[in-house]
Amino acid sequence: MSGHSKWATTKHRKAAQDAKRSALFSKLSRNITVAAKEGGDPNPDNNASLAAAIEKAKGYSLPKDKIKVAIDKAFGSGKDAANYETTRAVRATVTINPRPAVIVANSATKTAGAADPIFTGTVTGLVRAGDLGAVSFGRSNAAEGVGFYPGVIGATFLANPNYSVTVVPGSLQGDTASVSCKP
Repeated sequence: MSGHSKWATTKHRKAAQDAKRSALFSKLSRNITVAAKEGGDPNPDNNASLAAAIEKAKGYSLPKDKIKVAIDKAFGSGKDAANYETTRAVRATVTINPRPAVIVANSATKTAGAADPIFTGTVTGLVRAGDLGAVSFGRSNAAEGVGFYPGVIGATFLANPNYSVTVVPGSLQGDTASVSCKP
Protein backbone atom coordinates (compact mmCIF):
# COMPACT_ATOMS: atom_id res chain seq x y z
CA MET A 1 0.00 0.00 0.00
CA SER A 2 1.42 3.34 -1.04
CA GLY A 3 -0.23 5.45 1.66
CA HIS A 4 -2.82 6.99 -0.67
CA SER A 5 -6.46 6.18 -0.47
CA LYS A 6 -8.24 4.65 -3.42
CA TRP A 7 -10.84 7.46 -3.21
CA ALA A 8 -8.21 10.17 -3.84
CA THR A 9 -7.12 8.45 -7.05
CA THR A 10 -10.75 8.10 -8.18
CA LYS A 11 -11.48 11.74 -7.30
CA HIS A 12 -8.56 13.05 -9.40
CA ARG A 13 -9.46 10.82 -12.36
CA LYS A 14 -13.12 11.92 -12.21
CA ALA A 15 -12.13 15.62 -12.00
CA ALA A 16 -10.03 15.27 -15.16
CA GLN A 17 -12.88 13.49 -16.97
CA ASP A 18 -15.41 16.13 -15.87
CA ALA A 19 -13.17 18.96 -17.09
CA LYS A 20 -12.85 17.34 -20.54
CA ARG A 21 -16.60 16.69 -20.69
CA SER A 22 -17.37 20.31 -19.68
CA ALA A 23 -15.09 21.67 -22.41
CA LEU A 24 -16.71 19.35 -24.97
CA PHE A 25 -20.25 20.36 -23.90
CA SER A 26 -19.31 24.06 -24.17
CA LYS A 27 -17.95 23.53 -27.68
CA LEU A 28 -21.04 21.56 -28.75
CA SER A 29 -23.38 24.23 -27.30
CA ARG A 30 -21.46 26.96 -29.11
CA ASN A 31 -21.71 24.99 -32.39
CA ILE A 32 -25.49 24.69 -31.94
CA THR A 33 -25.82 28.44 -31.27
CA VAL A 34 -23.76 29.32 -34.35
CA ALA A 35 -25.66 26.86 -36.57
CA ALA A 36 -28.99 28.26 -35.37
CA LYS A 37 -27.91 31.87 -36.04
CA GLU A 38 -26.46 31.10 -39.47
CA GLY A 39 -29.49 29.06 -40.55
CA GLY A 40 -31.89 31.74 -39.33
CA ASP A 41 -34.44 29.23 -37.99
CA PRO A 42 -34.65 27.58 -34.55
CA ASN A 43 -36.47 24.56 -36.02
CA PRO A 44 -34.02 21.77 -36.96
CA ASP A 45 -36.48 20.51 -39.61
CA ASN A 46 -35.98 23.78 -41.54
CA ASN A 47 -32.30 24.29 -40.68
CA ALA A 48 -29.98 21.51 -41.88
CA SER A 49 -26.85 22.84 -40.17
CA LEU A 50 -28.72 23.06 -36.85
CA ALA A 51 -30.02 19.50 -37.26
CA ALA A 52 -26.48 18.23 -37.89
CA ALA A 53 -25.12 20.10 -34.85
CA ILE A 54 -27.88 18.66 -32.65
CA GLU A 55 -27.23 15.11 -33.88
CA LYS A 56 -23.52 15.48 -33.16
CA ALA A 57 -24.30 16.83 -29.66
CA LYS A 58 -26.68 13.94 -28.95
CA GLY A 59 -23.93 11.54 -30.03
CA TYR A 60 -21.80 12.95 -27.19
CA SER A 61 -24.74 12.77 -24.70
CA LEU A 62 -25.35 16.54 -24.44
CA PRO A 63 -28.55 16.88 -22.35
CA LYS A 64 -31.73 18.14 -24.10
CA ASP A 65 -32.01 21.15 -21.79
CA LYS A 66 -28.50 22.29 -22.79
CA ILE A 67 -29.47 21.96 -26.47
CA LYS A 68 -32.61 24.06 -25.89
CA VAL A 69 -30.63 26.73 -24.01
CA ALA A 70 -28.11 26.94 -26.89
CA ILE A 71 -30.91 27.42 -29.46
CA ASP A 72 -32.68 29.98 -27.25
CA LYS A 73 -29.42 31.88 -26.86
CA ALA A 74 -29.15 32.22 -30.64
CA PHE A 75 -32.59 33.81 -30.97
CA GLY A 76 -32.81 35.85 -27.78
CA SER A 77 -35.47 33.73 -26.13
CA GLY A 78 -35.51 31.81 -22.90
CA LYS A 79 -35.54 33.01 -19.29
CA ASP A 80 -33.47 36.18 -19.92
CA ALA A 81 -35.18 37.23 -23.17
CA ALA A 82 -37.11 40.07 -21.51
CA ASN A 83 -33.82 41.71 -20.50
CA TYR A 84 -32.46 41.99 -24.04
CA GLU A 85 -33.51 43.49 -27.32
CA THR A 86 -32.62 41.46 -30.38
CA THR A 87 -31.13 43.44 -33.25
CA ARG A 88 -29.65 42.40 -36.54
CA ALA A 89 -26.43 43.89 -37.81
CA VAL A 90 -26.84 45.95 -40.96
CA ARG A 91 -24.38 47.79 -43.13
CA ALA A 92 -24.98 51.50 -43.45
CA THR A 93 -23.24 54.66 -44.51
CA VAL A 94 -23.33 57.26 -41.78
CA THR A 95 -22.63 60.94 -42.20
CA ILE A 96 -21.59 62.81 -39.09
CA ASN A 97 -22.15 66.52 -39.50
CA PRO A 98 -20.45 69.15 -37.35
CA ARG A 99 -22.58 70.48 -34.52
CA PRO A 100 -23.60 74.13 -34.96
CA ALA A 101 -22.15 76.56 -32.41
CA VAL A 102 -22.83 80.28 -32.23
CA ILE A 103 -20.56 82.94 -30.75
CA VAL A 104 -22.29 86.30 -30.26
CA ALA A 105 -20.07 89.32 -29.52
CA ASN A 106 -21.85 91.92 -27.42
CA SER A 107 -21.92 95.49 -28.71
CA ALA A 108 -20.01 98.05 -26.63
CA THR A 109 -19.65 101.76 -26.11
CA LYS A 110 -16.37 103.62 -25.79
CA THR A 111 -15.59 107.17 -24.83
CA ALA A 112 -13.23 108.86 -27.26
CA GLY A 113 -9.66 108.94 -25.96
CA ALA A 114 -10.30 106.26 -23.29
CA ALA A 115 -9.04 102.69 -23.34
CA ASP A 116 -11.20 100.03 -24.94
CA PRO A 117 -13.76 98.44 -22.64
CA ILE A 118 -13.57 94.72 -21.91
CA PHE A 119 -15.38 93.06 -24.79
CA THR A 120 -17.72 90.20 -23.91
CA GLY A 121 -20.02 87.74 -25.61
CA THR A 122 -21.79 84.42 -25.36
CA VAL A 123 -21.11 80.96 -26.75
CA THR A 124 -23.96 78.48 -27.32
CA GLY A 125 -24.20 75.00 -28.79
CA LEU A 126 -21.10 73.41 -27.27
CA VAL A 127 -21.21 69.88 -25.91
CA ARG A 128 -18.54 70.73 -23.34
CA ALA A 129 -17.26 74.09 -22.22
CA GLY A 130 -13.80 74.59 -23.65
CA ASP A 131 -14.40 72.65 -26.90
CA LEU A 132 -13.37 75.83 -28.76
CA GLY A 133 -10.61 76.69 -26.32
CA ALA A 134 -10.70 80.00 -24.45
CA VAL A 135 -12.93 82.26 -26.56
CA SER A 136 -11.77 85.88 -26.46
CA PHE A 137 -13.38 88.99 -27.88
CA GLY A 138 -11.70 91.99 -29.51
CA ARG A 139 -12.17 94.54 -32.23
CA SER A 140 -10.90 94.47 -35.78
CA ASN A 141 -10.30 98.21 -36.29
CA ALA A 142 -8.14 100.78 -34.57
CA ALA A 143 -10.37 103.80 -35.13
CA GLU A 144 -10.53 106.14 -32.15
CA GLY A 145 -12.90 108.78 -33.48
CA VAL A 146 -16.47 109.43 -32.48
CA GLY A 147 -18.95 107.37 -34.48
CA PHE A 148 -20.69 104.05 -34.99
CA TYR A 149 -18.57 101.11 -36.13
CA PRO A 150 -20.80 98.18 -37.14
CA GLY A 151 -19.54 94.59 -36.88
CA VAL A 152 -16.05 95.36 -35.59
CA ILE A 153 -16.19 93.29 -32.38
CA GLY A 154 -15.39 89.67 -33.15
CA ALA A 155 -14.14 86.52 -31.47
CA THR A 156 -11.04 84.35 -31.61
CA PHE A 157 -11.26 80.67 -30.73
CA LEU A 158 -9.56 77.32 -31.26
CA ALA A 159 -10.89 75.65 -34.42
CA ASN A 160 -12.60 72.29 -33.82
CA PRO A 161 -13.74 70.10 -36.76
CA ASN A 162 -16.65 68.83 -34.66
CA TYR A 163 -18.32 72.25 -34.80
CA SER A 164 -19.63 74.56 -37.49
CA VAL A 165 -19.04 77.92 -35.81
CA THR A 166 -20.96 81.07 -36.64
CA VAL A 167 -19.66 84.34 -35.19
CA VAL A 168 -22.17 87.17 -34.85
CA PRO A 169 -20.07 90.35 -34.58
CA GLY A 170 -20.91 93.22 -32.27
CA SER A 171 -20.74 96.92 -32.98
CA LEU A 172 -18.74 99.66 -31.30
CA GLN A 173 -20.16 103.08 -30.53
CA GLY A 174 -17.56 105.83 -30.04
CA ASP A 175 -18.94 108.66 -27.90
CA THR A 176 -17.52 112.11 -27.29
CA ALA A 177 -15.66 112.76 -24.12
CA SER A 178 -17.29 115.15 -21.74
CA VAL A 179 -15.13 118.09 -20.90
CA SER A 180 -15.74 120.12 -17.81
CA CYS A 181 -14.33 123.60 -17.57
CA LYS A 182 -13.99 125.42 -14.29
CA PRO A 183 -13.80 129.17 -14.44
